[in-house]
Amino acid sequence: MSSGQTKGGNSKVKPFKPRMGKGDFGFTEFIGTAVSYKSSWQAETCGTIDELNTLIGEAFARIESAEIRPVLLNISKDLFVLGTDVATTIMTEKNLPRITTKHVHRIEDWILQYELLLSPIRNFVIPIGPPTVTVLNLARAVCRRAERQMVRFLRDSRKIEKINPLTLAYLNRLGDLLFAMARFVQKQSGTEEIYWSREDAKDFL
Repeated sequence: MSSGQTKGGNSKVKPFKPRMGKGDFGFTEFIGTAVSYKSSWQAETCGTIDELNTLIGEAFARIESAEIRPVLLNISKDLFVLGTDVATTIMTEKNLPRITTKHVHRIEDWILQYELLLSPIRNFVIPIGPPTVTVLNLARAVCRRAERQMVRFLRDSRKIEKINPLTLAYLNRLGDLLFAMARFVQKQSGTEEIYWSREDAKDFL
């Protein structure tokens, strides 16, 4: 029996056949905008947000902490909204989820909760630790890249007044949250943080 037939012999589902489209020529299409190159800053930002969400999934798979997992799940859901928001260049588009002040304030609340449980830092924290810590630091670095790409997209866009400015605020706060979460997970693991100071650079001066 072929993949496109039922037991009765009637063809119900046609097998998938790849076809040439815009993507084969390096183009993509966003919501409310014309076809654009996949190398555009809008496409770069959307792709990096997807990459970031994948790392959040990796962190969720590695971390068993009951204080961390629900936050990671909420971040992952937010990132789908964020990706939709960045892909939408018409603020009046209806029936589409958008990043709001509620999302940004929730990130800020989480940062405060973790910071209250952490000691102040006076030097740079070296991103070395257990895999549960390093994956959060990697997510933080990718988040900062998405933030830089978002700035470039906002600066280069001719429709900046139609782009939700809270997308940038969300990425900025999220980078801070992932740093705080990495420090919290390191504390939970019982491993000491390693700091960098000017003394470490004395051989280069």
